[in-house]
Amino acid sequence: MHDASSRPPDVAVLQLRLPTFARKNPHVWFAQVEAVFDLHRVTLETTRVRHLLCNLPPEVADEVADVIGAPLNDAPYQRLKQSILDRTRASESARLRHLLTHEELGDGRPTQLLNTMRQLVGAGYVDSNGALLKELFLQRLPRPLASF
Repeated sequence: MHDASSRPPDVAVLQLRLPTFARKNPHVWFAQVEAVFDLHRVTLETTRVRHLLCNLPPEVADEVADVIGAPLNDAPYQRLKQSILDRTRASESARLRHLLTHEELGDGRPTQLLNTMRQLVGAGYVDSNGALLKELFLQRLPRPLASF
């Protein structure tokens, strides 16, 4: 039996449930992860890194192994986050190729198709009046809907 003086101090252990990594849209995944961090007041970058490492799928961890193995810098969470975003997101040309050849309405709503198309194009897309995206969107709609 241990006396009170030999017991280790009580430590609060915080087990966070982070959402499953979303390779299709890692920016949204990080927004969800950071919302969990904010709710649980996880503010230290090193703590955020540790939670990420415990929740990253092995194939994603492999892609950023050089960052994981590097010494911690001033902003380890931001560095790891940016590396994950850079290395897991499809290239711009791959996203545009997918947009031009594969994206269809299917069983979804037209707004779902439009949102997916906007995600594929990305934030850096410049089309002053949206004519190109609008034309691609209308081409993917069934004939009765495309005439509106």
